[in-house]
Amino acid sequence: MMGSHNPESPFPKKLPDGRTVIDEICTCGCRRSHHWDSLAFGQGSCRQEDVPHCNCPKFTFKDFVFLGVT
Repeated sequence: MMGSHNPESPFPKKLPDGRTVIDEICTCGCRRSHHWDSLAFGQGSCRQEDVPHCNCPKFTFKDFVFLGVT
């Protein structure tokens, strides 16, 4: 999922090494774009609809999701 649908999203962003980051992974295993609240993109609890059992209370960075890498 590209972040361009949300004007507050920092994605996609290009790293100095040329790779493009399209999202980030939380320690819960879900993407940053699935964490949201009324204050900011990528904050708040996990709202991923296809993982209803995820009760992660806030986004905590674990890794990047790169364009072209699954």
